[in-house]
Amino acid sequence: MSKSLDDLRKWIEEEKKQSELRLQELRERSSATEPEPDDEPIRCPKCRSSQITAQRDGVSLSRAAVGGFLFGGAGMVTGGLGGNKILITCLKCGKQWKPGQEQTIFERYFSD
Repeated sequence: MSKSLDDLRKWIEEEKKQSELRLQELRERSSATEPEPDDEPIRCPKCRSSQITAQRDGVSLSRAAVGGFLFGGAGMVTGGLGGNKILITCLKCGKQWKPGQEQTIFERYFSD
């Protein structure tokens, strides 16, 4: 009986060593295969030019003025909020879009 327990303990120790080696190999492989950064420049969805610029709209003074006129101080604050939107503009064709905005094939080739 004690011989079979000793054999079982040896087998368990051997399995632990094997699993540690497999885990170490997997860690080495995963660290070696880190994803490459995307080197493709951002392009205009209409003309495919890489000459683009991005602007962030700050606080909208016109909306704040209208909100202040209609609803007082609270309207001024809420009218001026929401102006922190990014708009990307192509310098070649003038197309404007929001970051991450997906386009259909129709929009890509037939939009103005």
